Amino acid sequence: MSKAERRLMDEAGEAGLRSGATVSIHVGLGRMAGFSFASSLSVPLPRAC
Repeated sequence: MSKAERRLMDEAGEAGLRSGATVSIHVGLGRMAGFSFASSLSVPLPRAC
């Protein structure tokens, strides 16, 4: 993780965001959209089988 990415993650944690996911959508003509789900709860990652 780069320094900028680490800083972003640290700032998100300080703002109370603990876990979440973002989906990016490429809509064409060079445009993008996206949406995110975020939570203040710390959720462990699922274990691989």
